[in-house]
Amino acid sequence: MLGPFPRQEKKENNMEFSFVAMHRMCEREKNKFSPEEIEGMVFVSDGRALSDEELIEKLKSFGIDINKATFLQMVKRFSSAEEMFYWYINQEHPQVKLTHRIHDDWIWTCLVVLWERWAPDQPSFEMLDDLIQNGYDLLMQIDYSELGNNQEEGCEMWLKAWAWILKIMDERNFKTIEDFDNNFKGTQYISNWVQDVEMELWNTGLGNSKYSKARIEFTGEYIKRFPFEDTNILQNMKRAFAETHFKQGKTKKAASLFEEWLEEDPQWGWGWIGYSDCYWLGFKEKQDFKKGEEILKRGLDVPGVENQEDIIDRLINLYEESDRPDEAEKWRALLPPPPLMPFLGEISNVKHLIPSKKRRKKKKKK
Repeated sequence: MLGPFPRQEKKENNMEFSFVAMHRMCEREKNKFSPEEIEGMVFVSDGRALSDEELIEKLKSFGIDINKATFLQMVKRFSSAEEMFYWYINQEHPQVKLTHRIHDDWIWTCLVVLWERWAPDQPSFEMLDDLIQNGYDLLMQIDYSELGNNQEEGCEMWLKAWAWILKIMDERNFKTIEDFDNNFKGTQYISNWVQDVEMELWNTGLGNSKYSKARIEFTGEYIKRFPFEDTNILQNMKRAFAETHFKQGKTKKAASLFEEWLEEDPQWGWGWIGYSDCYWLGFKEKQDFKKGEEILKRGLDVPGVENQEDIIDRLINLYEESDRPDEAEKWRALLPPPPLMPFLGEISNVKHLIPSKKRRKKKKKK
């Protein structure tokens, strides 16, 4: 909540938490607070329990006189209720009455809820953050041994969130995902989330081809709009774009894409791996081990190829899968020995082996 935390001044190019991210953490863990602490907090759910008239009256009690027509004009100027909140409390609005930190919470909460109700087609950062997190809530309940409605509903939420992101980027002239993240400051880094979207569309597409098509559209849009983003993420999107074409039977198109990209960047090790995988690792009913082997060896022939050990490891897997253990052993001998694992006693004093999931750390995927 805004109350228990110091108010954050608006700064550029940093990744402090937004109000909605802080409120979300507190609301989801409010059972950990004492009754006295809870009494001094305001949750967004408190605001959603009020009528429009009650929200307007509460804002008026803090010196903010607002009506729907004025509000609908204002949302065009801001990306979030948080930005609107700061605009109201700056020196140009001395009529705003803030005698207690909880008043901050109520003003922001009222603005969030009125935005949800009055301008649902003009998404705020708070609405976007909610939509992304609701998708996670659904998808984290899934047993991947069975496809279910939660999986498709979660993907639908995320596809809507992606459309909102593109809309906001166009309207606010954000050029990169990094630029968006620096302004969004949400519960998730968008640069992390887009990778989760790509993977979930793949998983859901295995049971419903609609989401395979959506994966092609999503990754294709990312490649087109963000060609200079994080290299690892861009390469992952390219692999996903091509392999989904292959899965849909457009094998010549997929091969053409990989050949084009690998000609531009022949040292892209995971490009060679992804290209090879299409021919034998679950993408075709009839596995073409010879073609997969040929591609991996082409990659190994490239001077200075990246992730060489990963390419060799994939080649070993191919030989094992195709019942060629002697070839597998020959290539395994070229790999360095695996690192020794510590004895349990050596890590017994480590309290947290798994990082907190409250906020995902920036990640890079292979």
